[in-house]
Formats: sequence, structure tokens, C-alpha cells
Amino acid sequence: MKDSHNLSYAPSKIFRVASLTLMSAMLLTACGGGGSSNSDVPQTPDDDGTNVGTPQPTAFKLTTQNTAISLSENTSTDLSVSFTGANGDVSATVEESLPSALSVSISDISANGAMINIAVPELENDGSDEIVVTFTDSAGQTDSYTIGTSLVNSSGEKALANYEIAAWGAGTFINLESERELFKRLKKILKMKGVPTANIPVFPVNLNLTTRADLINFSNARSEVVNSYLDSTITETEVRAKTDDILALSGDFVIPVNSVLEELVSLASGTVPELPLGVVSLDKESGLLLSQFIGNAQMGAYSTEWVWTFNNEYQFMAQLTQSSASCQAAE
Repeated sequence: MKDSHNLSYAPSKIFRVASLTLMSAMLLTACGGGGSSNSDVPQTPDDDGTNVGTPQPTAFKLTTQNTAISLSENTSTDLSVSFTGANGDVSATVEESLPSALSVSISDISANGAMINIAVPELENDGSDEIVVTFTDSAGQTDSYTIGTSLVNSSGEKALANYEIAAWGAGTFINLESERELFKRLKKILKMKGVPTANIPVFPVNLNLTTRADLINFSNARSEVVNSYLDSTITETEVRAKTDDILALSGDFVIPVNSVLEELVSLASGTVPELPLGVVSLDKESGLLLSQFIGNAQMGAYSTEWVWTFNNEYQFMAQLTQSSASCQAAE
């Protein structure tokens, strides 16, 4: 009996073991166990339902305005930049070839774009600068905007124009044509008033030859100075200093003549008004001369078109300064 019991039990035990093995295999298969599978890597379904892998960041690009601009000193401008494909936040860095020349700032920066402000300070010469603004998104992608700038020293243009008038004028001022003509007219007035000839001073002959030579040298150096400014060898400040030197030398040169003219006016006893002499000005009406009369704010004024008009009491001076009008016409 014992043997028959054992024989009947064995098949049942084997069946249960086999069943457990089969069920375990099925469970392992359903749970992904028992081996490697492509389902371990995250997949993104394509439009057709297939897996195409992790998507790459979109390409980051800039859309810009001008790449070359011209700016005058003490002005500023805004340039807008648009972004496409920016991933996350965007940052900016600025590089300049001449860092001290310009002030560059970035504002209103977002995933859609930014604003670049460029400000130009006071300048001493014309110049140029190149600005490179690099934008970077959160994915580490970069794109750059290179801006070439021409910088215009507008006040330097005026200073150079004034210097040219002074330098041109220095070569002719030494002849003192208007002063000589005024001397002749005042002398005639005195004779008409009965002033003895012996009491009338003569026009100075021995003027300072050194100062005269210096003024001629200034006139001859005009082209050299202009070119030196244009190629930035000298600055606007230096050009202004040269103009001041010419005017000061001219004032020194004419001192002996002014003393005689003032004496003649005094002898005329009110027939002509007092003459405010001693300051040599730029004759901007002609653009070529220096004068003690044209440009003298106590004697008259310029119109907006640089036409000089004497005040009523100095109208008699107009006939003495016709050379400026003729020079302007000849020019």
C-alpha cells in the first residue's frame, strides 16, 4: 500500500511544479523582466505612431536691423533684435573694439527679443567702433549681432571750420586794410573839424615783425593742421587752442594801430562813437577773414545766415569792410 500511495502522489507534484514554472515565466514576460528591451529608453511617438527618440532644442537665431550705423556725439539710438527658437531664458554679453568710446546697454530681453541702446559721449575726433552682442539661451545656443558704428564729432567740425577761417585770415589780417581805411576817414573828419595836421598822429609803421611772421606761419600751416585733425593726430581741443593762438596774436599785432585810432576818435570830439577795439573776431560772413569790426558784438550782429549788420551808430563802418563781401563773392 505504501508503494502504490507514493506512485500516485508523484505525478501530481510534478504537475504543480511545472505549472508554477510556467506561470512565473508568463509573469516575467508581462513585466518586462528576464532580459533587455528597447522600452528602457524614453520614447517620443512620431506622427505615425513610431518612436523617434528625445527631441533636440530648436535652432536659436537672431533677426536684426542695421549692421552699420552713423552716430553723432552726445546722441543715442535703440536697435531691436528678434529671437526665434530661444530655449528658456536668454542672456547677453557685449564686446567693443574701443570700450571707452561708447556706452552699450541691453534692455527688454526675453525669449522673443531684446533692445540694444548705444550712447555716444563727447568726442575729440571722428572715429569708428565695432560692437559685438552675443545672445545665449538656456540650452547653450548662441548667436551674435555685429554692429559697425561711424562716430561723428559734430562740435569738432565747427571747431575746424573756425580754425580754417582764422588761419586763412591770419595771412591777410597783417595788412590791416580796414584799420588803414578807418584811419584815412578819421583823419579827413579831423581836418574838416579844423584839427591841425601836426596834432594828428600818423599810422604806425614799425609793427612787430616777429608777430607778423608767426601769423604768416599759422596761415601757411593751415592744410597740415586740417589733415592732422582729420587723421586724428591732433584733437578738437588742440584745434581750438590753435584758433585761440591766432586770435590772440592778431590782437597783439594790432595794439599800436588801435592806440592811434582811439586817439583820432578822441580828437573827433564825439563826431564818431567810441570804438570797442582790441578783440579780433572771425569774419564768418566771408569765411576767409579776421576782423576787429565784423564779428564785434558791440558793433553789430550776424543774421541766421551769417550776414553781418552794423548797429545804427556804427553804420559808417560798413563801407570800411566791403572787402569781406567781395571775398565772399569771389569764393
